[in-house]
Amino acid sequence: MSAASGSGAERSSRRNGSSRSAPDAVRSASVWAMALAKPVCSSPMTVGGAKARSTARDGGSAIGPLCGAGSVAGHSPFTPGVSLELAKEKQVAVLVRQQSIEVPVDFFGFCLQDGDDTQVPIPYPDDSPDDDAAFLTAFEGRVDVRSAGHTHRALLTAEVWDGAAPADHRERWEAQGETEIRSTSGALAVWVVGGATEEDLELGSPGTLWKLRLYCTGREEVARLSQEGVPHGVERYVAQFWPAST
Repeated sequence: MSAASGSGAERSSRRNGSSRSAPDAVRSASVWAMALAKPVCSSPMTVGGAKARSTARDGGSAIGPLCGAGSVAGHSPFTPGVSLELAKEKQVAVLVRQQSIEVPVDFFGFCLQDGDDTQVPIPYPDDSPDDDAAFLTAFEGRVDVRSAGHTHRALLTAEVWDGAAPADHRERWEAQGETEIRSTSGALAVWVVGGATEEDLELGSPGTLWKLRLYCTGREEVARLSQEGVPHGVERYVAQFWPAST
């Protein structure tokens, strides 16, 4: 990969300029679960372009919380029958937001990077680790993720919790890791070598240092299938975020 990048203005032009059109247009469904609000069902949303993302972060878009089993007024959507008051009393973390996007993985990886790339000293893919990289590699304002397939489309689900997230046992995970990342913008852009996806992961609370626990499954299968084509949705990730101060 290339050495250190240029000025902050040059990095911003990378994000908003031609590099953004290198991958196929990424269409994704986003569902936000606001656990402290009265649940309403929201429609999937596709956010296009940096301007739209900035608008969403600045309060230009309001999306209702996730509806589902156990997601009733005053209850945690992932803890059926347990009220938020009881959760607070028991010091149980509450899921605040959930969002899913498709990631056009290339060259065996992708990156979660502060939405304001002028705050990232070494932007992706500069100084990316070699082929024998660990599952997660942390930089200032950036976390690189090692995939098991060269070129494919992975599914990434991000969860934002108000406290330490419980361990996820919904899948038989093939890889997992923990690290920290600070987001000055309150969002994380998803980068591949070809450019950034059209939709950011919205975390909220700009300037927060976040704990990140990332799970992955489908690695063995995508390693095989990506040698024959470009598989979709085979490798799946769940990213759990919560404030490091909790």
